[in-house]
Amino acid sequence: MKIGTKIKYYRINQGMTQDDLAQGIISIPYLSKIENNLIVPSEDVIELLCERLEISPVSVENKRVEQLLITLGETLLRNQKEESQEIFTELEELKSFMEDPSDVMLFQIYRVRYYTLVAKYEAAKETYELVKEEYQHFDQTLRYLFHKHAGNLHYVMNNFQASKLDLREAIKSLPLGMKHYDEEKADTLYLTALTFSKLGSDASAIQHANACLQFYQSTYHFKKCADIHLILGVSYRRIKNIDEAIVHYEHASNISEKINYDYLLGKIEHNLGYLNSLKGNQEKAITHYKRSLQMKNNDEVGRLNTCLSLLIEYHKVGDTKNTAYYLKETELMAKDVNPETIKAQLYELQIYQYLLSEKHDELENLLRTTALPFFKKNNRFLFGFYSQMLAEHYEAKGRYKLAVHYYKATLSIYKKL
Repeated sequence: MKIGTKIKYYRINQGMTQDDLAQGIISIPYLSKIENNLIVPSEDVIELLCERLEISPVSVENKRVEQLLITLGETLLRNQKEESQEIFTELEELKSFMEDPSDVMLFQIYRVRYYTLVAKYEAAKETYELVKEEYQHFDQTLRYLFHKHAGNLHYVMNNFQASKLDLREAIKSLPLGMKHYDEEKADTLYLTALTFSKLGSDASAIQHANACLQFYQSTYHFKKCADIHLILGVSYRRIKNIDEAIVHYEHASNISEKINYDYLLGKIEHNLGYLNSLKGNQEKAITHYKRSLQMKNNDEVGRLNTCLSLLIEYHKVGDTKNTAYYLKETELMAKDVNPETIKAQLYELQIYQYLLSEKHDELENLLRTTALPFFKKNNRFLFGFYSQMLAEHYEAKGRYKLAVHYYKATLSIYKKL
């Protein structure tokens, strides 16, 4: 950062006017030229101005801090939680050496990603709000990182529309000369593919997934390749290209088995369960879901999703004993997960609580006033599924006009899938 920019930043940050800083040292017009980097002042003037600002007159960027920031960026890029924790802790101890505003801002942006990585979501959101206020001071690299990590935070908070907008800006802002450019680009495309998948924009999910797959194949990043094949499998299943979906599920499964990637194997089994559920083969669906549950020992949200799916499948086949069992299991699992990250699942759980206890009025009110509006905004697959449930409810009560309305909503969604 140029000395003029640095002086201006710290003057404004300390609430000083140009007159406050320049008084007895130089004229205000001369200070203005310095701050706009139109002239380079003498070392004596720099020393006097920096002394008044109580900062170092030289751009003494602690080499250890510089290196740690670079390394932290790399570990966060690769989702290396333990390594990131170690580096973050050391940077916290050395942050008093961060006189350069760019380093301060970079560390704050990395905080957003770090807190997201270690699941400290409230801290991540608070830091995000603080960092956002400094956006006007960001250069292109900082803008890219801000949008990327904000998009990631929005994603884990299930705010997929906001995630999409930030990640779109990140792709636009990615500087060509950035360190690890190809890896950064691939990672941002991957996050974007995930987000489009959650939004049900399957053509865009496929496009972005394919765009980053080649990089991970060429760098032998097998875990990421398996993750991407799963995204592609899900997307092709949704657009009813079942053969292509199975090809990608098999790729994901083969890679995961070779590298003992049990976490993804659990997801693959879950998706095979869902595929069989769509075909009306509840017995096979339940078998795959149970396999999935066995593989998800360290994935609380994943276990919750699969347990909820088992509840739904057993309800479909009229098995009241197992439906009640998995309702209770899902309720217990939900207590161990941050509610901000499972809003959709909590709505589904409440729907089945009302359904099984035959609280039809409460179910109708929940679907109509809160659950369906939420699903419509965040998950159109659930919107279609539960719109049909509400339509059937109204039809059973003889309220045909409302039934037709929700059947039309269901049909409209399914036509787009």
